[in-house]
Amino acid sequence: MGHFEAAWTLLNASASVGENGSSQANSLVMSAVRHQQLELLEYIQSQGVDVASTRQHGSVPLVEAVRSGDMRTVEWLIKHGANVSAKGDEHSDTPLGAAAYAGHFELMWRLHEA
Repeated sequence: MGHFEAAWTLLNASASVGENGSSQANSLVMSAVRHQQLELLEYIQSQGVDVASTRQHGSVPLVEAVRSGDMRTVEWLIKHGANVSAKGDEHSDTPLGAAAYAGHFELMWRLHEA
């Protein structure tokens, strides 16, 4: 069983995703973003976690989705209120900066349009 199958098994058995802003919720959100698990993001958000504004280790979900070049997750996050100018902390990239650095020009244009 993979990590996400295990997570779904626990969530289906009524495990908590954690409180909004908790390290548990933040870890789950960032992992779902990094692994392009939109169904899991939908579920986490349905449990009251503000997915778009999660912060962990100096990053935000939109930056992580941009770094991986994942247009679907970027679109989902923007649709659900992600700030296209958000930075995790003063030392981290903006989503546009991350897209430029990674050479994801389609994502740069999408962020510019948002």
